[in-house]
Order: sequence, then structure tokens, then C-alpha cells
Amino acid sequence: MIGKSIANRPYMYLPLKGDTNDYGTGGNNPSNTSVTTTTGQFGESNGAYEWDATNDYLDWSSTIGNTIAGYLNAGATVLGFFEFTGMAASSDFYRIFHQYQGSGTPSFLWNFSTFSLTYAGQFYPTNGSVTTASNYYDTSWHLYGFRTADSSGNLQIDFLKDGVFDTKTTTTGNCNTGSTHALRLGTRLGSSQSFKGKCHDFKVYNTRLSNGQLKLIEIQKGRIRA
Repeated sequence: MIGKSIANRPYMYLPLKGDTNDYGTGGNNPSNTSVTTTTGQFGESNGAYEWDATNDYLDWSSTIGNTIAGYLNAGATVLGFFEFTGMAASSDFYRIFHQYQGSGTPSFLWNFSTFSLTYAGQFYPTNGSVTTASNYYDTSWHLYGFRTADSSGNLQIDFLKDGVFDTKTTTTGNCNTGSTHALRLGTRLGSSQSFKGKCHDFKVYNTRLSNGQLKLIEIQKGRIRA
């Protein structure tokens, strides 16, 4: 069962309920720039954190980012409950989770976008190509994420919503595991682009979760600790 077996405990686990500490097996607490506590998905006090400007982010060292990039290349799962509230501009990006800058040695970028697309989810492994899932998100609370699998040096990307497999696509190439950039949840490095909204129960598993495991996490909705 997710949350009970050590084999299924997430490498990174941010409940985001009263603090931003990492309760995963890695135990890598982020630094916090302007991300604030707020009411949660069920109206509870201190039940989530909010990204409400273009310079809000949690970040970690490049070493942590490169570790996660390695997990993504081998097969991993990234999940979080999100409620989105707006963008900096109508043709902009929700920068979610990434080790990315437009220059230097980026690694990977997960974002949502309305730029020439319809509410699209995107994943960009920077040794490869952008993958896209259209009609993917809205402004209500949902469990969003993606899972990866190695495909002969490329990556199979499954976009996930509410614990259900949504769209599958295969990239050309994979994630750079030698980036010098920080890892962030929120504003992109060298940019003012960030998602705006709330998040709780953010997790990175260093394994590819099954459909059944994903649905169980969605049902629990962060009410049971991993």
C-alpha cells in the first residue's frame, strides 16, 4: 500500500501543510521564496501553500535536481494536488517543476500552457523534445502529474490527472543529469514565469507507479501521510 511500504515511499514528499519540509526518503528541505501558507483543498487552515506572483518558488540544489533527472530517465512518477488561479498573461506558461533555464545546462521542465494550445500539459527533457497533452488542466482542484519510462534512451511520458492515465507520448532523448541549475517548484530560472495557485501533497517517486497506486493516491487526497 502506498504510504506503508518503504519500497513505495516517495523520494521527495512535501505535504505543504504548515511547513515546506521534505518528509520523503531524501529529506531535502527546500529554501522558500515568497510561497505562503493558505487554506487547503477542503477549507482547512494551513492545508496548502500558494504561489501567487511571478517570483514565488521553492528551490533545491542542482545535485538534488540531477538525482531526480536520473530517476526520470530510469522511470519515475511526479504528482501533486493543484488548484490553478491564473497566469501572468493569457499566452503564458505555468512553470511547475523544473531544473531549467534558457541557457547553460538545463535538465527538465514540466509546465502547463495556453500558448497556441488549449490548456496543455508539457514535459521537456532537455536532451530531447517537448511532449504535449492538450485539454489537460482547469482551475479546480485535481491531482496532476506524469510518469516516465525508459524507451531505449528516449522517455515514454504518461500525463496523469486525478489518478488516471490521460495521454501517452514518447520523446526523442532524455533528461540531462549533469545540470548546474537549481531545481525549482515555481518560477523558472532567469524568468518571471510561474504558475499561480495552490498546491499540497507534492511527491516525487523514484519508481513508475501503477494505475492502481495512482488511483489510491487520488482517493486519499493527501489525508494520509506517505
